[in-house]
Amino acid sequence: MKRLKTENDEGSPILDHIEEELFKEKEILHPNYSLHTSYKDKTYNCGCGKFHELSTAYCVMACRGGKGFILFCETFATLVVVEGIFTKTVKSIWTAERNITESTLYHHSLMRALP
Repeated sequence: MKRLKTENDEGSPILDHIEEELFKEKEILHPNYSLHTSYKDKTYNCGCGKFHELSTAYCVMACRGGKGFILFCETFATLVVVEGIFTKTVKSIWTAERNITESTLYHHSLMRALP
């Protein structure tokens, strides 16, 4: 899993890395186009160092034809992709600090208001 750099050498936030990764996604879908029920028993490797269940993950957007999801835990955002037809596997693609990722998504109007 790739960890996106979110601060420059002086400690100021930089959004370029997250923006670059987000805009690689050609198709951004509403989070309601979300986690299919067959994915619910799966876990993903989060940037915080833990594995979280997809069933409890906060999905902020779907992408990659509905097989990719940007998921938030309390401190990190992680792009995961569900692969496979009959046997589903979850692969974490990149991760970044949640607050910087939220700022980037809001800046580009790609994220709904958090509950």
